[in-house]
This record gives sequence, C-alpha cells and structure tokens, in this order.
Amino acid sequence: MSLTMDMPTNLVKDGEVFYQYVTVTHPTTKATETIGCSMTIGTDNSYAVDVFTHPKDAATGAVILNSLNSMVPAANVADPDVANPNVTAMKYSVQAADLKQSVEDTVWTAGTTHAPTAAAESTIAGNKAYTCYMYKELPKIGRNPNEFGITYDIQVGFRLYANADATTYDTAAAPSTATLELKALPEFTKTTTDADGGAAAPGSGASTMIMSVFVTLFAFIALI
Repeated sequence: MSLTMDMPTNLVKDGEVFYQYVTVTHPTTKATETIGCSMTIGTDNSYAVDVFTHPKDAATGAVILNSLNSMVPAANVADPDVANPNVTAMKYSVQAADLKQSVEDTVWTAGTTHAPTAAAESTIAGNKAYTCYMYKELPKIGRNPNEFGITYDIQVGFRLYANADATTYDTAAAPSTATLELKALPEFTKTTTDADGGAAAPGSGASTMIMSVFVTLFAFIALI
C-alpha cells in the first residue's frame, strides 16, 4: 500500500515528519484496524509503519472508528468535536499506545520491497508527490481468503510534524472517507512432473513464495 500526498514543496522542509494513516473497516464484521506510515522529509527510505486495532464500544458494541483522527465526536454531544486524546500533545511514535499492535504481531512492513511500481510523480507545477510505502506479506499457503473479494470502507488522514520529537502537528488534509476493493486472489496451482516425465495434473504446491497487498491511496493540495 502506498499513501501519497501531492502538495506544494514550499509547505514542507527537510527534517519534518509526514504521518499518513488509513483506517480500514470490514463492511460486514466491522473489524477495524488503522495502518500508519511515517516518513522524514528529505531522508530517503525513512518509512516506518504502525498498526492499530480498534476496540468496540463497551456499551453499544460499535467499533471506534476515529482513534487516530485529530478530532473525534464529543461524548453525549450531538454536534461539537473535541481533540482526540489518543493523538494530541504527544509524539506520533507513541500515539494511541493502548491500540498499537506489538512488533511481533504486526504483519505490515514499511518500504518498497514489494511495490510493483513507484508512485507517480506530481503533474502540478510547484508540487511534489510525498509517498509513504508499506506492504502486508501474505503466504500463498495459509492466507485467509475471507479478506479478499471485499470492498472495505476506509478513512485516510495526513499530519505534518516539525520533527520526530514534536508533540504538535499541522493537519495537512482533513480526514476523508472512501472505499477500497481488494479483489479475490487467483488460485495457486503448481504443475509437477510424474515418474514418466509427463506433466501431472496441477495441484496446490507447498510454495513459500510471498504475495503482497499493494494499493495506492492518493490526495493532493494545490496552491491556486
């Protein structure tokens, strides 16, 4: 997966940290997680990824979808929002600690290892496409087919920190909602050779080859 913010270069400077996140919700089970990707402006391959599992509200059973948004609905108030205590007044690296998956449990990895192609460059004069790359490795044998052939509900957000130690941030773009389709993966077959040298019928092979989920999410800001 890559998250890209296309924005004017004069709005950022080297050393600042661009933090981008996408919250993914299963349309039926409502199981929800957020994948956050950080990158340091001006430093190549500085990608880092965090994964957050969203709990359900104890009273209503509803999944808490806003755990990484800058603002969240105020409790028992119909209209106003309040600053999210999971992310405000703290460094991005320690936000929402109660929701963050441990390194041992996280199956997402930051970097471009399985990126099919680099994200497109900006076509807007004075802009640059700032892209953070991460991927989820999937074994061909043992993957969960129920995760595919589904259109997920997603929410994407972008924040900019002055540096890795900053506890305040600018919201580069308001969180936006969309859908994301993960197509069903093709069946894996393997052709083997029988004792007579002929081709045996295809069957499932015990390959350890890794597949990766890789989609691109894109937003842009242009100075008019």
